[in-house]
Amino acid sequence: MANIASDEGPQLKRGVGVIGLTFFALGSVIGSGWLFGALNAAKVAGPAAIISWPLAGVMILVIVLSYAELSPAYPVAGGIYRLAHYAFGGLGGFVMGWVSWLFSMSLIAIEVEAALTYLSGLKGMTWLVDANADLTMPWGFVIAVALALVFALVNMVGVKLFSESNTVVVWWKVGVPVLTVIVLLFALHPGNFTAGGGFLPKQSGDFGGIKGIFLALPLAVVFSEIGFDSAIQMAGEARNPKKDLIRAVLWSTGIGVVVYTLLQFVFIGAMPAKYLNHGWAGVADGFAHTIHGPYVIMATVAGLGWLAWFLYIDAAVSPSGTGFIYTGTQARLLYGMGRQGYLPPATQKLNKNSVPWISVLIGWAGSVLLFLPFPSWSSLVAAITSVAVISYCAGPAALNHFRKVDPDRERGFKVPGSKVLGPLGFIFGSLLVYWTGWGTMWRVDGAIILGLIVMFVYLLIRPKDKRPPLDAKNSLWIWVWLIGLNLFALFGAFNGWPNDPTPEQLDSWYHPVNGLLSFGPDTIFVAVFGLLIYFWAQASALPAEKSLAYIAEDAEEASAASIQDEPAATAS
Repeated sequence: MANIASDEGPQLKRGVGVIGLTFFALGSVIGSGWLFGALNAAKVAGPAAIISWPLAGVMILVIVLSYAELSPAYPVAGGIYRLAHYAFGGLGGFVMGWVSWLFSMSLIAIEVEAALTYLSGLKGMTWLVDANADLTMPWGFVIAVALALVFALVNMVGVKLFSESNTVVVWWKVGVPVLTVIVLLFALHPGNFTAGGGFLPKQSGDFGGIKGIFLALPLAVVFSEIGFDSAIQMAGEARNPKKDLIRAVLWSTGIGVVVYTLLQFVFIGAMPAKYLNHGWAGVADGFAHTIHGPYVIMATVAGLGWLAWFLYIDAAVSPSGTGFIYTGTQARLLYGMGRQGYLPPATQKLNKNSVPWISVLIGWAGSVLLFLPFPSWSSLVAAITSVAVISYCAGPAALNHFRKVDPDRERGFKVPGSKVLGPLGFIFGSLLVYWTGWGTMWRVDGAIILGLIVMFVYLLIRPKDKRPPLDAKNSLWIWVWLIGLNLFALFGAFNGWPNDPTPEQLDSWYHPVNGLLSFGPDTIFVAVFGLLIYFWAQASALPAEKSLAYIAEDAEEASAASIQDEPAATAS
């Protein structure tokens, strides 16, 4: 078994405390999603969208609990990938790591597009995007490329410097949504919660009713609330991971759920009645400038020009802060896959500031390429939500495996009832992926295939004695799981959502097979399928000796945490 880790050259520095880690994650959670999410959720669920946010929060928190135990116990960079590698071998780990990298890299492009889209509402800045909110060519595209490059250059200075400056940015990012909630509470119209067909309106097409609550999750809600993985990917640079990672993951997720639920509440309650003439599905039709965001319009209509300016400033700060964070996050994923030998050694090359600078630049280049086929926020966001959730499922799938093969490892936190919460988290993840619909799934398939091609080409050009093991049989469950979710999406009741959606514009191309599984039974079938796959994953995971051997290969990197575990290390 090849030990790919290198003992030469600079190492990742453990300089980030609990506040820094929490703000890494919270800065990812509070991004462009809050500026667009409430509108998208209300269009498909009406006032019942208020239920969607805590529902998604509970599902995500169940998944998060697995990482709250595993990440401090195995504090290495690129945590999601490395945990999957330890549990399910080379190929399984690479797939989960690649999918997680795709999500992290795509976030750079999304947040840049969000910032420029809002800024285009300012006088003299309309040239950034066109009437469809697409980046203009060439100047909108050039500015987007330059902004993404700024994210990369700041990351190269060093993670500790960035975490300290990010703290200020995140205080702003949380403060403006909270301010928006407080101000709009004074403009509530109680009748809005039953307007447009009632609290659970049955809207035209395939939207509304109970189904609308679930449909809102992949269209806006889950994308907005996820982000805890930023702290996990930075585990290799955590000062005191045994204590700080747990708090950072749980605090960031909990705060995000509360803030987003309150934002949806005031969005429903403060909506001016004149915008509800066509029901909640047509609420955006009443906005004069939907490109620039619903809260700006609501503030302007209410005569709160000062709040509108705060929102414009935040529309630049919030997405940019998230873009900074994920520029670093995606680099740690590539670094981790490079250390295991599944990507070229250049991905783990560190600069004098102990930052994997080539991996940072690869992420920047990838985000630039995404601007071309996906030139707007709305054209990209719906297609990547399931990518994140697929990678998150590695935690629940691996939780009880590590309990079995590595029982003596010190754990600062142990998930209570892991034999229930482990499979439940995996079921929740499977449902969240299924609810994104076929229009998302086939794109994810293509991206995964691309990653496999990259890996196999690299391995083929390496000498046989330098190729790391694939452990293919231990990852077979992943392929059956993904194929099964694709089939459920193809025949199921969730269509997916085109880029500029209204119920009447659902294109059959997004769902070529008319739903053979009706809503209700389809969810039960997917849940049962997810449970069966979970038990298969437990049975086919790596044997104890091999998992422990992989963990031992990274022992030096992980053990660096213990050197930092001193009383002074708990400061931010």
